[in-house]
Amino acid sequence: MKKIIKAALALNTAGIVRAFRYGPREAARRLVDAYDAIDPFGKPVEADPAVLKQLSTIPEVNISDVVPQFPIVKVDGRQRYVDGALPHLDLMGLLALLDDWKPDLVLEIGTFNGSTTVAMALNAPRAIIHTVDLPLDFDPDHEELGAMPKDDFHLIKQRRVGEAYASLPEIKNIVQHFADSSKWDFAPVKGASFFFIDGAHTYEYARNDTEKCLSVAAPRSRFLIHDCDQRHPDVVRYVCDLIRQGEKVVRIKNTALAFFDHQA
Repeated sequence: MKKIIKAALALNTAGIVRAFRYGPREAARRLVDAYDAIDPFGKPVEADPAVLKQLSTIPEVNISDVVPQFPIVKVDGRQRYVDGALPHLDLMGLLALLDDWKPDLVLEIGTFNGSTTVAMALNAPRAIIHTVDLPLDFDPDHEELGAMPKDDFHLIKQRRVGEAYASLPEIKNIVQHFADSSKWDFAPVKGASFFFIDGAHTYEYARNDTEKCLSVAAPRSRFLIHDCDQRHPDVVRYVCDLIRQGEKVVRIKNTALAFFDHQA
């Protein structure tokens, strides 16, 4: 009975739509992932040994190894945590790396409710923070045929893009863009030197977003990729590809952050 309930929870409209759009093999893989992730009975889900093996090949460092003097960072105490927002330790690591780099132009892919956007704007007040999220009318159940495969549909449906900064008129250094990053023209952020990539977590989007950021990046730039952990095997796989391509990617201990400094 428990297996039947889990299967029913894993099978949803988005999964059926993906079966027609991307083929039965991709749809089956996503449904298996959903089945494994869902557990209304409290049993912990074991990590995939293959993913753990890949993760073990990515070097880990303490944030203090990268940022010797941890800065005093600012956070908006009015912000509340919602599912899909950046966990506290990940946010602290991001802001430390941001303060250390002191960029003039920043790009965030994946605005969600904007709490991370606000934190970056507060801690880099002289920088322009560009942030991209899907159009407000995006409907995952009616996406066009042949579109790049996405995930996290439950988060897409509950997002409130920019809600965190909408009522903060004192913050004037945020520029919001509504677009699918697989189609967006990255020209407005040409020359950016700090990138936070936290959009869709499929392999295709991890590669698309990173490669397009690299194409417009300043000669010396810093890249942060979120959700490099056992729950996001596609992100882990792409990060391993980056390492094979010569980028010196490391993971920040106790976070899901992977980052590298790129030199053109």
